[in-house]
Amino acid sequence: MQLNQLFTSFGLGAVYAVITLIFIIIAKKIADKRTVDIDDDYEIREKSNAAVGFRRTGLYLAYAIAFAGTLAGDSAGFMSDLIALLLDGVVITFCLFCCRTLNDRVMLAYIDNDKAAGQGNTAVGLAECGMYIATGFVLNGSFTGASDNIIIGLISAIVFFVLGQAALLLCGYCYEIISPFNVQAEIKKGNVAAGVALAGVLIALGIILRASIAGPSVGWGADILSFFLYTLYGIALLLLFRKAIEWFLLPGACFATEVARDKNVAAVVLTQAAMIAIAVIISAVM
Repeated sequence: MQLNQLFTSFGLGAVYAVITLIFIIIAKKIADKRTVDIDDDYEIREKSNAAVGFRRTGLYLAYAIAFAGTLAGDSAGFMSDLIALLLDGVVITFCLFCCRTLNDRVMLAYIDNDKAAGQGNTAVGLAECGMYIATGFVLNGSFTGASDNIIIGLISAIVFFVLGQAALLLCGYCYEIISPFNVQAEIKKGNVAAGVALAGVLIALGIILRASIAGPSVGWGADILSFFLYTLYGIALLLLFRKAIEWFLLPGACFATEVARDKNVAAVVLTQAAMIAIAVIISAVM
């Protein structure tokens, strides 16, 4: 790379980083308005409330992951890229706050998330964090790849965001069914291990969904069919690998016992990290 190109890339990187930060600040202000019953800044700064910290961490990381997708690929020129980034940022903001609503009303339907977070329920914060990050990966895939024009690209991103949310909710439902303990009940009780377990499953599937969405379109029908097949494949494979990980990385232990009875965060972090690692490898060859 020539020196002038190097300095140009430095400048562009700084501009895009500033734009991303601006959107994160906007997201903070919107989130502050939504949690009227608690002062998030006070909870984090003065009370060291990890639950509030984790839910905000997931939101901010989701922005970075999603924006990375919008910046991938060939440049169409600085002004065109800038306009596209700003429009994408608006759509990303809309999608992430829709994700929050779905998380409140569907994924953790029997929990008052804001109240639980205000009371320091770290498990809820971790579950929300996982949902945000998984959604960030879905949006990354939705914005990766060329489209005929900006409007078609935005419509495609929204469609696959909706499909991705449905897939993540389906994954959470399947995880609840196969778990020998009540996942939501454990999270509601503040079981951090249960929160880590759900977050890990969602992030792992989000990584696989990102790979299934990214790339050039081959037509709406083929793209959606491919997405559904990869969703089923991803959920089945992750659940199967979870058992294998339990057998080989936690010999002599029962995952359900470690979560529900022992609340063993160390064991659950290990297994979910291994599951995310498997998802990274699966996505690399998709």
